Amino acid sequence: MIRRMGLMLALCALAVFPAQSAMAQYMDDWGYTPIFNKANLDGWQMQWPGLWTVEKGAITGKQDPATGADSWLFTEAEWDDFALILEFKTTPNCNSGVGIRMPKDQEGRPSQYGYEIQISDVDEEYPSGSIFRHFSATQKLHQNDWNRMDIICVKDHIVVYLNSQKVTDTRMQNSFKGRIGLQVHGTEAFKDQVVQFRNIRIKDLKPQFETAQPCPIPFEVKQIDSLNSEGLAIADINRDGKLDITCGPNWYEAPDWKPHALRECILSGEFMNNYGEVAMDVNQDGWPDIVSGGWFIPKMAWYENPGPQGFDQLWTEHEITNDMHGTEGILACDVDQDGRTDILANLYNTEIPVHYYAFVGLDKNPTGFEKRIIGHEGRGHGTGYGDVDGDGLGDVLTPEGWYKCPANPINGTWEFTQYYPKADHSSIPFVVEDFNLDGLPDFLWGHAHHFGMQWMEQTLDSAGRPGWLYHSIDGTYSQVHCPILVDLDGDGTKDILAGKRYRGHAGADPGANEPLCIFWYKVKRGPDPQFTKHIISYDENIGTGMNFQVVDIDNDGDLDIVTPGKTGLYLFTNKTR
Repeated sequence: MIRRMGLMLALCALAVFPAQSAMAQYMDDWGYTPIFNKANLDGWQMQWPGLWTVEKGAITGKQDPATGADSWLFTEAEWDDFALILEFKTTPNCNSGVGIRMPKDQEGRPSQYGYEIQISDVDEEYPSGSIFRHFSATQKLHQNDWNRMDIICVKDHIVVYLNSQKVTDTRMQNSFKGRIGLQVHGTEAFKDQVVQFRNIRIKDLKPQFETAQPCPIPFEVKQIDSLNSEGLAIADINRDGKLDITCGPNWYEAPDWKPHALRECILSGEFMNNYGEVAMDVNQDGWPDIVSGGWFIPKMAWYENPGPQGFDQLWTEHEITNDMHGTEGILACDVDQDGRTDILANLYNTEIPVHYYAFVGLDKNPTGFEKRIIGHEGRGHGTGYGDVDGDGLGDVLTPEGWYKCPANPINGTWEFTQYYPKADHSSIPFVVEDFNLDGLPDFLWGHAHHFGMQWMEQTLDSAGRPGWLYHSIDGTYSQVHCPILVDLDGDGTKDILAGKRYRGHAGADPGANEPLCIFWYKVKRGPDPQFTKHIISYDENIGTGMNFQVVDIDNDGDLDIVTPGKTGLYLFTNKTR
């Protein structure tokens, strides 16, 4: 169940503005390159007469009163697979457009030879964000101020976001490469119209997928549900010998994935409050229960499996805590080394200490859990669990350092050691592994809200003091929120599975609207570790959510992938066997 909580110039036809030094632009830390220098029209060509100027850092267009006809301003350069970001502003009752993939040296309208992304507050059939003559935008979001437009093109796939909301998602087979264009519309109706464009920047997307090899493991993809829950768990919910899936408000019964009600989930904007799920038998009755919570609510609870008599009713909720303000996610791990699963909490609220909820049982605590403080240092977005110092005990990693597990994890002091550089806005989890085979555990982490995945090499100086060296693995995509260490191909060595979470900050993250992806990195360990990238999924609207899972869900001897997210719940069935 889901609940909702200048200088004016009259330009001649085919005028050319030479690409001079002012067009030599820098690439920003998102990987985007400006294609307008905010000073002049270097690097742009005009098709058909119009009045084009640069005013206050914006390209400004008006009709040429001598002709009253359409005018286009095109880039000299061409692009094929790209992400384009720009801002536009128009006078009321407007009609303009952004041309894409307009073939070089072709005269005419992009709507005929390439594509025109419509800008109009008067066209009922093709409002702003539509592909004119091809696809109507799903929402009318044009505003009488500056508007932001994102256009993403990969092969035949064209996606448009207007003011941070997706309005167009379709596939087109007409043109695959060409110039970017800006339009001043002709006709008497728009003779007084003024259109402006600024902050125009573009990114070549090919490095995201051309750096990857095809995956040698065959997968069959199935969408189980379209709900936007980002956490899941795998367990045999009905004890019939088959692994089922829980995801937000429902659990899905294998093998046909019939949905059954499980719990009420609160919607906060585009987020369903589910930062992750853990399956564990809290009341020790033999039936797996679910532990979960949400970002915008302070409560974490466990949900009691009702057994066969209540599989189609909401499960009873039992509160564990109501003080998890600013929680980013949870991990299941045995923090206190007692052989039972605990819940390691991660909070982006840096005023709350690093802590976990130890599973002690309902006989010792009415919630079944006991909150235990690890320390007050290193707080922030990101956490992990693994043996950092090689003593056989699991340590706790944070964005700024790690806590050494004491001999007595319950009553002992967790000693904090800072590392540099810090792992800012890091993933959940960190992955601890000796990648270079030097006997010192290293760790891997993803930028959960920026670009990149990297590993940190542990070193020792002459006095035996540990240090860390940063190594980039892949900086081509963003929001690497939950990398996994797993032997996906069954060769006896564990590799990395990682991908992109969709709109982790509602579109505000760098690269948020770029294509979703899941990659498998085959790891060759040694003095110079190699991470060979393979495509599991790219530009298929499938990401990783908060805690995707890898498990042999069909019990055929190979590993399958189950992934949640705002674009739905998906199963990748491994067809090796």
